[in-house]
Amino acid sequence: MQWNLIYILVVVSLILILSPISSSEDDQIEGYKVFTIPSLIRDNTETSISIELNQKFLIRIRGNPTTGYQIFLKDNLRDLISTKGNIVTPLNLNKYRGTDEFLVDKHQYGYVGVGGFYYFKFSADETGETQLIFENKRIWDTSDATFLKVNIKVV
Repeated sequence: MQWNLIYILVVVSLILILSPISSSEDDQIEGYKVFTIPSLIRDNTETSISIELNQKFLIRIRGNPTTGYQIFLKDNLRDLISTKGNIVTPLNLNKYRGTDEFLVDKHQYGYVGVGGFYYFKFSADETGETQLIFENKRIWDTSDATFLKVNIKVV
């Protein structure tokens, strides 16, 4: 019985780790199509999403700012721009290229150090392909930053 429980926990953990982004047609928040990165950015990973032209979308990335680590959009704006204009446009970046939109997970009163999700909002303005690179780092120390590369195809 105990081994069955351990086996189930291992399988569920592997599924969460190996499926770095998820979305369904019903995933909408305030008119934004939602793509979720269900686990912390621990290794340099890469994933892809497809979005329709003129669609607003958001990428939810799990994080925990109480550890000192935060999620930032790497400054690769040259890669976001086509000859016509912006392929995707960030909508809610702060001056550090992070987001102030963070929703903490539900937890019992008095708990501290609880993680949650960062919400990065974008609009798909031109057809084409681009790549968003998110960094998980301390703002004062980039030596141990990890990256998530999200390939975007706007159709």
